[in-house]
Amino acid sequence: MRNIYLGPPGTGKTSKLLELVDDALETGTPPRYIGYFAFTRAANEESITRACEKFQLSRKDLPFFRTLHSLAFRQLGLKSTQVMGDEHYQEFGDWLGLRISGGLDRDTGIFYGNERGDEILALINKARIRDISVEQQWHEDILDISWLEVERVDRALKLYKQRREIVDYTDMLSLFLLQKPVPFLETIFIDEAQDLNRLQWQMVYLLEEVSKNCVIAGDDDQAIFKWAGADVEQFLNLTGETIVLDKSFRLPKKIARFAKSIVRRIDHRYEKEWFPRDEDGELEYHTKFDYINMTAGKWLVLARTHYMLQPIETQCRREGWFYSKNNIPSVRKSLVTSIQDWEKLRKGNAVSSAAVRKIYQFLKAGGNVAKKERGLKDITEYEMFTLDQLQQSHGLQTSDIWHEAFDNISIHEREYMIALLRRGEKLTEEPRVRLSTIHAAKGKESQNVVLLTDLSRKAWIQMQAYESDELRTFYVGATRARECLHIIMPQTQYYFPM
Repeated sequence: MRNIYLGPPGTGKTSKLLELVDDALETGTPPRYIGYFAFTRAANEESITRACEKFQLSRKDLPFFRTLHSLAFRQLGLKSTQVMGDEHYQEFGDWLGLRISGGLDRDTGIFYGNERGDEILALINKARIRDISVEQQWHEDILDISWLEVERVDRALKLYKQRREIVDYTDMLSLFLLQKPVPFLETIFIDEAQDLNRLQWQMVYLLEEVSKNCVIAGDDDQAIFKWAGADVEQFLNLTGETIVLDKSFRLPKKIARFAKSIVRRIDHRYEKEWFPRDEDGELEYHTKFDYINMTAGKWLVLARTHYMLQPIETQCRREGWFYSKNNIPSVRKSLVTSIQDWEKLRKGNAVSSAAVRKIYQFLKAGGNVAKKERGLKDITEYEMFTLDQLQQSHGLQTSDIWHEAFDNISIHEREYMIALLRRGEKLTEEPRVRLSTIHAAKGKESQNVVLLTDLSRKAWIQMQAYESDELRTFYVGATRARECLHIIMPQTQYYFPM
């Protein structure tokens, strides 16, 4: 039996699936016979955490709460050393004389980056994921790369894996389909199904053959991974009982209205009615990013590509806003804790040896700490120290405020940290401002969202050929906002037409 749940933004797809997991447990299905497969590792981790908390289970009780790549890895009995990683791609690039700057996206199995080698590797892998020839994929992609070069890299990659006796992420899916080590599961749940590629769909069908119940959840309007080989048509062509989750717990009226105006332009989609929150919310247009007041509140700034976030990052540092980019905080946690511990010392309190070691990392040997004492070799793990003790016995030569004492950090980091503290940013919490591509922000939300409308030339060309894909992408971006959506008007000749 197959049930299909269509979940527009913020309607609680994952919560609904976990309710159904609860139902399965209550009817006597052992946890080890429940399969819950999410598209991304982050979504998988969220489902495990929520399930363990909700059902008082341990992670070991849920062996089949996984991504489909992870399922293939487990069932094939592979070891991590047998799977091609970033270091292998770098070695392969050096061996072939091919410049590779990016890395492997472990959710999609696609190589990312802007160098020629990155684009060729992504093309080859996308062809395999879609189960078409590399030559056909080359004809479809809009790349300034000759077929002879693509063919050379394709042959070399096969040879490299053979010699190294390793497999890549796509090989894992293909081997699973070939060997069919399918576990028996009474009920399977497939989350974010609109993002699955053709090989993953074939895995789902194999799992479905040996299970009693199959629940598939997704939203075709949020299918934004075609660039990684996702096959939304498989999702659109599913048969079974279809249920629409029609109440968004995220979007207010104005933002929902705007989002629906985008999605109505998509050519082939499920028609589904859903309702926003009762609040109106805010929708604002700005000619420049500078005109937005971001001094307070939680913010998510979204762009189509990474490089479009660079000027935003510069402004965040200039204004003294605590931010993250690609989930990496703008200041080192070790610096924040060391500043806090330094102030404790200056107030006469004692700190641990571990804290002292971290502080000394920010003190220049031969500067504010004696060169011979830089390594703190003579202190034990559990000792406590005061400022006087460090000055008398461990080479400390300053008691100045941190930004004068910490002489082993760059002037840019020092100035930015001073600006953060002066503004009163809460550095012990999650960054208040998050910078992200739209694709990386899928599944996330924020009180306020800033959506940049500019495109790269490459994305703009893609939009001319596959408009619906870009419509879905900007729909996802617009639907991350809980209260206010800020639209930045185009700054270049290439942009998404709102």
